[in-house]
Amino acid sequence: MFIIKTILPKKKINNYYLYKTNYNKKIKIGSRIIVPLNNKTTIAIIWKIYKKNTKYINLKLKKIKKIIDKYPIINKEIIKLINFCSKYYFYNINKILFKIIPKNKKKYNIIKIKKKKNKKKNPKIYLIKEYKKSKKIKLLCKIIKKKIKKKLQILIILPKKNKIKKIKKKIKKKIKKKIKIINSKIKFKKKINIWNKTKINKIPIIIGTKSSIFTPFKNLGLIIIFDENNNIYKNKKYNAKNLSIIRSKIEKNDVILESTTPSINTLYNIINKKYIKIKTKIKNNFFFF
Repeated sequence: MFIIKTILPKKKINNYYLYKTNYNKKIKIGSRIIVPLNNKTTIAIIWKIYKKNTKYINLKLKKIKKIIDKYPIINKEIIKLINFCSKYYFYNINKILFKIIPKNKKKYNIIKIKKKKNKKKNPKIYLIKEYKKSKKIKLLCKIIKKKIKKKLQILIILPKKNKIKKIKKKIKKKIKKKIKIINSKIKFKKKINIWNKTKINKIPIIIGTKSSIFTPFKNLGLIIIFDENNNIYKNKKYNAKNLSIIRSKIEKNDVILESTTPSINTLYNIINKKYIKIKTKIKNNFFFF
């Protein structure tokens, strides 16, 4: 008998709900299940599994009704990111989580998450401040190519949807690799198909708006934030630029912040040598990637 901690989509519910199960090995953290709540049933996400004796063992708990997902819909790295997001921004975890995944009980074709490749231990944060777009894109493409050669993946985030296709077209001219777009408006079925491919490294490059920060990858090697000073990255739930820095600590990937007018915080970190400024005039300045 296992005790599981779950998160429910109900807006008024801010606490974790505990249930018990006999499914044992079939249950996975990050999977959707159906649980009883009052006189109805609702969807829930498994957030923690207590396999041994816990303080909850003697509680009278209800059993889960059904497992929806054979494999987790989100991985452990994304769970860590959501946990940080909820604690740091004092926002209900369910409101963040169920903006990323569906509230319905529909079964999707979710594939198993493969083991990740070891990456460098000390990821770094860089700033590119370049007025000429052609120079900027050329440099970024060189860096992206180098990451792809190492079988690492790239996430590119932009503040507005109308800029995405333009950037995609420019990168596609220089890099003949699969590039997919993710934003909050795409249907979940399509999003799951993209996630399934990023989990096995079939898509090396994702371009999206701020919600794409929660995309699961097999080997994330680089996050690029365009117009990093743009306030659109901030909302009540999270700041996508800040989450890219946190994600780099979780997944050990580099981050490039791009802006012609960097934020005060970024400039402060440059002065204090926490971030590295990339000078586009130097031909081989991408050697550290």
